[in-house]
Amino acid sequence: MAKITVLTDHSGTIIGTFQEGKSSKDAPAYVRIRPRDGQFLHELDVPDKLAAVDSVHLLHSTHRVEVKGGVAKLVEHKG
Repeated sequence: MAKITVLTDHSGTIIGTFQEGKSSKDAPAYVRIRPRDGQFLHELDVPDKLAAVDSVHLLHSTHRVEVKGGVAKLVEHKG
């Protein structure tokens, strides 16, 4: 499992993702994501296959974030 940060709208639609990495000189990369009104940030554990650079873009079309009891989880779109 990989940990990624996911930006969503109020309905759980994924707007963007970020996965921590390293800069070219092995210094930690620093990114600050500031959600707008009606947007939310979630830190989620995602299967390695979905977190891979060549497939993380699929999250936008195949999954959404569902929050129940204050806990966010990644769920596949139905249908």
